[in-house]
Amino acid sequence: MGANEIQAQAQILFAKYGYENTSLSFIAEESGVKKQTIYSHFKSKEDLFRAVAESVSAQECLYLSRFFARDEPPFSLLQSFVLAMQKRLTDAEDTSARLIIRMIFEPSGVLAEQSPSQCPEYLHQLEHSLVSALIRQGIQPPRARNLAALTGTFLIGLFGILVFVGQKPFENKYLASLPVLEQLLKG
Repeated sequence: MGANEIQAQAQILFAKYGYENTSLSFIAEESGVKKQTIYSHFKSKEDLFRAVAESVSAQECLYLSRFFARDEPPFSLLQSFVLAMQKRLTDAEDTSARLIIRMIFEPSGVLAEQSPSQCPEYLHQLEHSLVSALIRQGIQPPRARNLAALTGTFLIGLFGILVFVGQKPFENKYLASLPVLEQLLKG
């Protein structure tokens, strides 16, 4: 088994159980290899996690830039994004979305030395993508930046509720916030 296959299996486990609850022994067992095989490709669990995190961050930043490049009114685009992320975050096969949210909310110590937010590229790309979408729809840059900061913060919190608390609380918070979001993005 090569480094890519080990990294793919580690991504699944980190997304499901988090960094702290995923050992190299567990990754080896689930991959069907000996722990020494992992060490032949990665220096440590931290090294493996960094590789996974970099890959996931790049994938998710690309997803954001493509998603928000769509030419839709801001509120409609936001609704589409929330529903797409809801589907991705509850799909057992889509581990990159779940892992990026875990990395934002669960400090691993591994990435904290680089940035306290754990996912600075993702958070920056989310806000940048939102700003671009708002400006394309005629919202002036200062207001677009403020709306993007507010909306990005809301989205991350909402996705955290879905990943760590559950579907029903997520739906309740999302539905309760829709009228306010609509007013902000349309007004």
